[in-house]
Amino acid sequence: MKNIFKKHYSNVAFAIILSLGTSCKKMIEIKPPVDKITGQTVYNNLSTSVAAINGIYAQMVNEISGRVPELSVLPDELVPMAPDPVLLNYDVYTNNYIRYFDLQKSYWASFYKIFIYRANSLIEGVKLSQGLTPNQKKILVSEAKFIRAFSYFYLLNLYGDVPLVISTDLKTNESIPRTTTEIVYQQIISDLIEAEENLTQNYLSPDLLTPTIDRVRPNKYAAAALLARVYLFHEEWDKAEAEATKVINNTAYFELLQNLDQVFLKNSRETIWALQPNYQSGDGQSNNTLEGGTFIPSSSLLKYYVCDSLYQSFEANDKRKANWLAVYEDSSVIPSIKRYYPFKYKVGSNVTGGAQEQTEYSIVLRLAEQYLIRAEARAHSNNSVGAIEDLNIIRGRAGLEPAQALSQTELLSSIIKARRIEFFSEYGMRWFDLKRLRKIDEVMANFAPLKGGSTWASYKALLPIPLSEFINNPSLRGHQNPGYPETF
Repeated sequence: MKNIFKKHYSNVAFAIILSLGTSCKKMIEIKPPVDKITGQTVYNNLSTSVAAINGIYAQMVNEISGRVPELSVLPDELVPMAPDPVLLNYDVYTNNYIRYFDLQKSYWASFYKIFIYRANSLIEGVKLSQGLTPNQKKILVSEAKFIRAFSYFYLLNLYGDVPLVISTDLKTNESIPRTTTEIVYQQIISDLIEAEENLTQNYLSPDLLTPTIDRVRPNKYAAAALLARVYLFHEEWDKAEAEATKVINNTAYFELLQNLDQVFLKNSRETIWALQPNYQSGDGQSNNTLEGGTFIPSSSLLKYYVCDSLYQSFEANDKRKANWLAVYEDSSVIPSIKRYYPFKYKVGSNVTGGAQEQTEYSIVLRLAEQYLIRAEARAHSNNSVGAIEDLNIIRGRAGLEPAQALSQTELLSSIIKARRIEFFSEYGMRWFDLKRLRKIDEVMANFAPLKGGSTWASYKALLPIPLSEFINNPSLRGHQNPGYPETF
């Protein structure tokens, strides 16, 4: 992993420069010249320490929410309107990940170089700081551990066993082997338990004291929500239920919104944690979400549409079908073809006509997931009454009739179907569910041939480790994911 960590990182001014250049005015309230601040000096000042972590959040917008379509074309959710073999989305759509052999185009690079290394740097720097109060240190370290846990959750679910890097020591990091999934999960859980314990229940402004309505910094309940998801994936049902219940019961902060058009508005009461798109005030444009900018047709051009199997999974009276899908009609052919595309976000990425207030943030964690996490955990714990109750809360919000008494198998199947409908085109949820439920071969063997002649093989459930990593980290050699080469 030497190539990931061998440069740039004798100072952390990169994060501050990033945050000043790309993040929003509400999150960042410091002025240049901070590009001259290096090393430990950054963490002796609250504003520059906050700017460093905000730089990570700013990059997450591009590197995660900006690549949501990639995660949604992997399984049976979305189809590129005009699959082009020249484009990366064609490789992903056909489950041929050849371009992920290139480190710079891989999720591996994003999570290790941009998020994990910077989180580790901040944890180390803040702990040694002479200029921060104990409370400021506690919050900053906890936010960084939340980011690290989130990053490793995605790495595990994309690559399987991955090197567990929890320091900035280059000599050590360049020879870390793949770590078992179980050990990485324990690190994720440890980080989130600490974050939940030390973060406040309020969402905080950059001074780490003043509450704010913006839900773009993780708080105690964001850590609990992510921990509930991790426990679900780890099949610790009682713990998943307990963490989800903490979030659900906090009615002072969270509410399942009945108006579906309000769910994805910024700071909605259903939001647990969101990423704030980069705001530019002086160029006549206001950037809303990259999801909206990608999914909503621009200049009459549709980029992605919902595949038939997903569209047909909606029940007839499902409000989500009416509110979270929009129709695009291609009149260039006779008869015209109707395509449905994700319409959870209602505003494209660029709105002209002067600087405008953002109306939508990219929602990463929301309350509906906690109900379905708890429903699934309860079903596995033989609490069918509680599981059906949670499932029917989601069904009722969608305008559907309540589910009646079901066998455990039927109940779990209904919950998974509810997850598919509720979270389509959101952060790879469908892909990860198919893998953890061991359904991916069954589903993709049937769906892959519909992808323009693509064929499915079990090894495609994991992405390849970038080839350059085997050159720089000898401990990885001989341990590529099955089905992929280790050399160019």
